[in-house]
Amino acid sequence: MHDDTSQQQHGSPSSLDPSLTSAWRGAWYAAPMQMQPAHLTGRTLAQMVHLHAGGRQIRLRLSNRYGERPLVLASMTVGRSLFGLWQEAPVQPVLFQGQERISIAAGSEVVSDPVSLQAQAFSNLVISFLVADGDIATGHLIASQHSYVSTPGASNASALPAAPDLFAAYPLLTSVWWALTGVEVLQDQPTAVIVALGDSTTDGAFSTVDANRRYPDDLARRLAAGSKAGVPSVLNAGISWNELLTTRFPAAGEATLQRFAGDVLGQAAITAVIVQI
Repeated sequence: MHDDTSQQQHGSPSSLDPSLTSAWRGAWYAAPMQMQPAHLTGRTLAQMVHLHAGGRQIRLRLSNRYGERPLVLASMTVGRSLFGLWQEAPVQPVLFQGQERISIAAGSEVVSDPVSLQAQAFSNLVISFLVADGDIATGHLIASQHSYVSTPGASNASALPAAPDLFAAYPLLTSVWWALTGVEVLQDQPTAVIVALGDSTTDGAFSTVDANRRYPDDLARRLAAGSKAGVPSVLNAGISWNELLTTRFPAAGEATLQRFAGDVLGQAAITAVIVQI
């Protein structure tokens, strides 16, 4: 759970009353799950996310909830995607208390410093980082979104190569979100935040990859089309094959009741919850 300080390794409950928080709002979320070892140390990950809300600054949430040792990430950047990995200049560095390197303690999550990047609702971001030490034990198994993995030591997240070298440096595709659990935006006029909590239907299992056709995506677009008071953000807290009372690691995640506090109450200033399980 989190408050409105920037970088932290934390957990404290948030409120369902938006008036008690600042103007930071969730724009994208992926419910964290325990992952099998993927041997990503020394590789750079370039991950794609689709925002449901815009703002004048962003900050990132990263998790090592299921790790047994610290996870060290470095050279993190964020940029607006033009097409896939190609990004609109300038690509911005992501810092943690002013440092480009962050060690996330086992069982913890962190929030980055704010990044001055104008983000638009229903746009895509590319978030890249080097796995400097430790393997990633926390992620989201069914992203329905392709992201990219470099060869060992072949790339640095702070300087993605230009085409045609881009895909040579990032030859591997992944459909998992690794360590990255949230993107928040700073809004001058804060809008509603809805959390969709559920199983495969919410998670978007078997939906078209890279098309953002999960039901929370469609709901966000429909709400935006009918809204006169800003674009409501719909955060996807679905885990495929998740069960209400039973925890099934690693494939189906913690039981829905067990993860309610983190995946729902852990969001900034939520206004509604949809439960489908």
